[in-house]
Amino acid sequence: MTFLKSTVISSVLIFSLAVFGGLWFVGSGIEARNAKGITVTGSAQIPATADVVVWNIYLNAQLPTIPEAVNKVEDDKRAIVEYLIQKGIDEKDISMGGISTFRVVEYVDGNQTNNVLGYEASSNIRVRSENIDNVITANQDIAQVLQTGINAGVNAPEFYLSNLKDLRPEVIQAAVEDAKVRAEAMVAGVGGIVGEPISASTGSVEVNPPDVIEGGYGSYDTSTVEKSVRAVVSVTFSIK
Repeated sequence: MTFLKSTVISSVLIFSLAVFGGLWFVGSGIEARNAKGITVTGSAQIPATADVVVWNIYLNAQLPTIPEAVNKVEDDKRAIVEYLIQKGIDEKDISMGGISTFRVVEYVDGNQTNNVLGYEASSNIRVRSENIDNVITANQDIAQVLQTGINAGVNAPEFYLSNLKDLRPEVIQAAVEDAKVRAEAMVAGVGGIVGEPISASTGSVEVNPPDVIEGGYGSYDTSTVEKSVRAVVSVTFSIK
């Protein structure tokens, strides 16, 4: 009986020492982190809608002589500009590049010959507008004018945020707040209290499609009107 009593007392003593030791180590861990702080990554994203669209159309024509090629491109430019205006795009939002030409020569077995096949002329039309709906419609229906014999390469419209500089501080602040919430969750279990931030750094603010959680570093999506502006920050907090 005495032996059993001693065994129980010893077990209680060992358990008490273990608990005491565990608490000491926990306290020591918080103290160590208090000196260096705790570094946490935070992220946030906010919805945004593009308010500027850029649309590029490239024209070219290959004909036997330079004048013929140049005239064809000029005629095609006028036809496309007329089409754009009919679609509700303001003429002031349309700019046209100059015309460049070059000689097209024959190649035989990969070797250039002196035989001139003709001359190619090229130019471009650029639309930059805040009337996004009209540009989208014009892009969707442009086959109507291309079917008349116009040789053109049509890029997809690109959608931009003119107010990105105003959105950056907002999304970065939200990411810092997220970092603090994560830090508080990490130290709450050991009785610590998150103090003031010691240092912080942020990467590039990304502009992604709305259904993308993470993009590439510094990515800027131009394919969608609706977007998600995302920021990731790293913040070091002091621990009390």
